[in-house]
Amino acid sequence: MSNFQLPLFGDVNPRSLEEYYEQDIELGGKVVRIDLNFEMVSVSEKKLVALQELLAQLPTLQATAWEAFQQDLATKDTIKQLLRFFLDEKLDKTVLADLLANAKEGNSDEEKLLSAFELKRIGFFPEQENEFVIMDYSLPNNINNYLVVAYLNSKGKVTVVEIED
Repeated sequence: MSNFQLPLFGDVNPRSLEEYYEQDIELGGKVVRIDLNFEMVSVSEKKLVALQELLAQLPTLQATAWEAFQQDLATKDTIKQLLRFFLDEKLDKTVLADLLANAKEGNSDEEKLLSAFELKRIGFFPEQENEFVIMDYSLPNNINNYLVVAYLNSKGKVTVVEIED
């Protein structure tokens, strides 16, 4: 198999992969770290094709993750618990007031605070079917260490939404 052309990363040799590749890109007006992670020194063409397709759809992946976050907030407790923790205890009141005042969208304080989260990193793990893409969101300016994370499969569908610290 000859070299494979990947958006943002150029040519990669599927039989002699490095363990880690990274790029900083602009997406939605913000700088986002994109990284590729390989456990093995080689990977199948099928996985590279899936990777190639997903790398070409970063705005769509971002929208898919955001929709999953909003759905989680509306129907589950994963994100809501973190947002309530921030609203009730964790965030300095001045910082919180600024975040809510500058909210892009939302009716409730939870929705407004969620809209303040920014995409910081998209990690690709082609050898992991259900964790093929990991998208990390956090509050701006490193306010805290909490991440709202979306895991997507090789088809670009969200499999899990969770909070990481």
